[in-house]
Amino acid sequence: MFFAFNNGIAATADRIELDETGHFVTKINNLQIVNGGQTTASIYNTSKKDRADISNIFVQVKFSIIEKAEQYGEIVSRISRVSSFNV
Repeated sequence: MFFAFNNGIAATADRIELDETGHFVTKINNLQIVNGGQTTASIYNTSKKDRADISNIFVQVKFSIIEKAEQYGEIVSRISRVSSFNV
């Protein structure tokens, strides 16, 4: 039931850079996966353990860019709490 229940990955960062088209991420600072650890582990295990080709696998990632360091802990906690109710 992976596809039925998977909501992608929720991640935070304090800065993100895009390419000149604005469509592709070129750099992420302070990346933290807030929700989606099972998704990340499943993709990794499929690639390494099962030696499957994952080059055409796409997973939704929701990035929250948190520019104010003093708000980081509170916002990450809130994102994690809300993301867990999406199932």
